[in-house]
Amino acid sequence: QIVTRRAGTTYQLTSVSLLKEHIRDAIEGDVLGWELVDTGDYTATPDSTSKILMSDTSQMEVGYPVRYEYLGTVYYGIVAEVSENVHVTIRGAALDVGEDLTDLRVGPAARVVVERLSIPGAYLVPWHVPTGTGSEADMLAEIARRAVAWRHGPAKLVAMAVTQATADGTAQPKFNVSIAGDVVLTQDAGAGIQVSATPGAWTWSSAVGIDAAEYSIATGDALEIVCTASGSDGEACDLSVELLFVLE
Repeated sequence: QIVTRRAGTTYQLTSVSLLKEHIRDAIEGDVLGWELVDTGDYTATPDSTSKILMSDTSQMEVGYPVRYEYLGTVYYGIVAEVSENVHVTIRGAALDVGEDLTDLRVGPAARVVVERLSIPGAYLVPWHVPTGTGSEADMLAEIARRAVAWRHGPAKLVAMAVTQATADGTAQPKFNVSIAGDVVLTQDAGAGIQVSATPGAWTWSSAVGIDAAEYSIATGDALEIVCTASGSDGEACDLSVELLFVLE
């Protein structure tokens, strides 16, 4: 054992093996770009599936990626709201209110990748409008006539937002996103997001409406925007989509 001292505390005996673990964690955090949050700065048990109580939020900023761990299982999200020295709200994989966090880290904004996709023109033309419960249409392949593949490193999809330039009568369509053929959003029983009837207004996926079993993406994986429910008249035009990913 050796004698150590942390600023503001008394001297104490520390084992060499424990010191080695602290040094390893610090080096790993620097290499990966993930800064460790001190356990004294937050409550280990999440307050809700999207909220962590914190006594010190100085490391947190809206838009920063977060990495949270339960006994070796790692999940990812992005900071959606900061209540100074009270709590942070995240978008991404749901927090487990029945388990204590064993590791919490925050990364730089550079680890967030925004994928912007668009389907120009009238996108619910009659021969592509989904009809009936459970029907769907692939907007990129069928309407935009394009294929999109992920060209970055391993990442997690933590949020999706949609808007349109022209509304579709009295009822608006709904959208999900698929990675390599598997849909990711869980909200509305898997239907995903209903686009706003107000042109230019962005609608976000619910904070933790993400299937953590399907939100991983690897280089070359196909991305698709799925229309899960049609609008009322088929008049909707110019759909825009933003997908937020966190690089591992």
